[in-house]
Amino acid sequence: MVQQQPERTDEGEGLPPRQRPAEPESATTSTDPSPEAGGPAAADGAAAPEPAPAPEPAPAPEPAAARPETPAATVSRWRRLGRAGQAMVVVPLVTAMIGALVALFTDVYGPGLADRLHGGPPLDVTMDLETDGQMGGTWWLPGRPDLPAGGLPLPQLPQALVEWHAVDAGETGMELTLRGGRSEKVVVTDLRAKILTRSKPRRGGTLIDAPSQGGEGIISLGIDLDEPFPRARVWAEVPHREAVGAPYFDKNAVTLAKDEVVTFGLRAIAGAVDVTYDLVLDVIVGGRRQEITLTHDGRPFHTTGFTSGYDEELGYNPKDMRTLTPVSRIHSCRNIDCRPVLIVK
Repeated sequence: MVQQQPERTDEGEGLPPRQRPAEPESATTSTDPSPEAGGPAAADGAAAPEPAPAPEPAPAPEPAAARPETPAATVSRWRRLGRAGQAMVVVPLVTAMIGALVALFTDVYGPGLADRLHGGPPLDVTMDLETDGQMGGTWWLPGRPDLPAGGLPLPQLPQALVEWHAVDAGETGMELTLRGGRSEKVVVTDLRAKILTRSKPRRGGTLIDAPSQGGEGIISLGIDLDEPFPRARVWAEVPHREAVGAPYFDKNAVTLAKDEVVTFGLRAIAGAVDVTYDLVLDVIVGGRRQEITLTHDGRPFHTTGFTSGYDEELGYNPKDMRTLTPVSRIHSCRNIDCRPVLIVK
């Protein structure tokens, strides 16, 4: 039995959806012999169609922008460092900033500013007392000391002088070593004694005489403590007398660069007075005048002149020269020169 097919149309209408004809293929695969389809009729003298261009790849997506860190996140991260971590960050930064500021101000304002920022005195002064008993000297003390049998060994003299509260008699000898402590030069313009108390020497007591030897290679100066305003003077050559001449710093100035050293041998002499005093160095640093006060371990120096008589006098034992023994019961300035120092104009 033959079934009648429905009439075919170009659009495939009249067929059920599943029986509709497939869509015509593209021209490159069609078997239609028409010239438009590129069949045999189009082969003569006609160029083959160009292939379609390949599609361009899609651009890669841009990365998402980083979100800025909030202040709260920064504070949280700082707190997580802890105090030790924060110190490791802050201390080097502060140190570097301070160093940069110091270098800047030093370049702009010169080395004087750096000296003031770092502090410290313009001079480092070292004092070596010759009359502390280590190198001999002359002392006075009230009353009479108890001496061991056979005399006092000289190595025990420094401690004995402290226990007896002995006072330098006739003179206080010392070596002053000055070292420059600034980038700018320091000029020493004077050395003087600032008198704190003045009286007459006391009679009686005990005089100890153990002469010392002066040093070499130093500038020797003398201060006459009997003067109203004692200043360091040069020594004068006068036979059989202690004599000083003109003030040393009237014609001299000592200039010290950083770490440069000069040493003075100083003898502060008292003839007819008993005085306590400080020593004062007048200096110029960076065009400015300053005073440097020197004391005896924080206490004033104390020097007394001689009197006409003592209860006892101690001196070297002439047999061994290594002990102190009584050498006179009545002293009237026979063994030492008790006259005030002579000032040569």
